[in-house]
Amino acid sequence: MKTKILLTLVVALFMTSCSTTSFYQLYKAVPETKDAKGLVGTTYEDENVVITYNFWDEEGNIGFVLTNKTENDIWLNKEESYFVLNGFAYPYYKSRVFTKGNSRGSSSSVSGSTLVNYNNVIYPSNLLLYGQTVRKTNEETYFTESSVSMNEEKIVCIPAGTSRSFQEYTISGVIYRDCNLFLYPSVSKIKTLKFIERDSPIKFGNRLTYQIKGVDEPVRIKNEFYVSEITNYPQTKFLENKYEEFCGEKSPYYKKFFIYEASDTFYNIYIKKESWKQ
Repeated sequence: MKTKILLTLVVALFMTSCSTTSFYQLYKAVPETKDAKGLVGTTYEDENVVITYNFWDEEGNIGFVLTNKTENDIWLNKEESYFVLNGFAYPYYKSRVFTKGNSRGSSSSVSGSTLVNYNNVIYPSNLLLYGQTVRKTNEETYFTESSVSMNEEKIVCIPAGTSRSFQEYTISGVIYRDCNLFLYPSVSKIKTLKFIERDSPIKFGNRLTYQIKGVDEPVRIKNEFYVSEITNYPQTKFLENKYEEFCGEKSPYYKKFFIYEASDTFYNIYIKKESWKQ
């Protein structure tokens, strides 16, 4: 009897697990028309710089690559640059201190040997490693790595003819709800909500300040976008199985790929846990 009860519980648990389905909310973004000067799709360009965006990521990526088109150095002023979401500004400069290293570890030395193993590299135990102190106790070698602290840069240089990447914020991790949008749609009930700039639920962008070497006045630009479409998908209609290819050769196994991946779209993942339809 106990065995039957246990078996029933296991089957019920398995069926519950199988019924848990992942869904994806997909967002498409376009430039705001009032600030679209120099901004085409997800690329901004003026006489000095090119700024490229790729929003595609879970929660959306508002990071950007800034390319210096000039023959002079350009400085991005992070203290006067902001990510803006629905009217709220968030600074790119946060006066942080970044630390690298600051880790400790130990390993056993080779018995009867003067060699020690550190990070899978063999060193003589009497060698003072750069930035580390090595000492031997009871056939064990202890390592203490030195750490390096760096203050966050207020002003970041982009040398002439080069690019730099800036990553700091995600766009939005909130699932949008609407009476006309099924939260857990079947394939036949997938629907896209469309928005104009005035009524979009998500407006976002960057306000950036940069200065060119030898020029007194800084340049201030706005790259602002709004979500123009939102669609909910079951996982089966958001991912597809494909063979990965390289130089004409296919991999032996399928791999999942995003169907709607593009530089002007991003997504959020959620799990069916409730009985909501809308």
